[in-house]
Amino acid sequence: PRAREVALRPPPPLISVAYEDDHLAVVVKPAGLATTGAGGGGADLASRLAASLAPTPLPAALWRPRPVHRPDADTGGLVLVAKTRPALAALSEAVAGREVAFRFLAVAAGRPTGAGRVATPLDGRPALTEWRALGAAAGGETLVELRPVAPGAPHQLRRHMAAAGYPLLGDGRYGGSDRAGRGRD
Repeated sequence: PRAREVALRPPPPLISVAYEDDHLAVVVKPAGLATTGAGGGGADLASRLAASLAPTPLPAALWRPRPVHRPDADTGGLVLVAKTRPALAALSEAVAGREVAFRFLAVAAGRPTGAGRVATPLDGRPALTEWRALGAAAGGETLVELRPVAPGAPHQLRRHMAAAGYPLLGDGRYGGSDRAGRGRD
């Protein structure tokens, strides 16, 4: 028999783990990394989880750990990961039932002050975003905290802040300058 050449790939880079037990984990997704769907091989968060987390000994273990929610590729931060079927069901239900509160930090163009709400429907569905100015940044921008209260559509935070007149820096799609770093939802 003839020998076959096999192309070896280096293992995917590990993901930082903020918390882990036998049922679930909380990992730190870097900005610029897709959560899922980038073809595997370490190109997305989901494909890096098995190498980054300890296997669970529980009988209801998933074949591989799964992210419970899917932040956009440009968003960095904490992601809930299920390691067992019961954890996946419970965490998915908690996220869908709004028992998990998501908060995002971003830099917005302009000088919003105080706090506000944007209740503009998106894609034919109700959507509500709350924002709060945290402080002025250099160059006429403001650090804001964003909270999607009623989820409505993809890119809700980016679209709502642009509609309020304060597009997020780094968001060329909805009116923000491309000159700054990441802060998108």
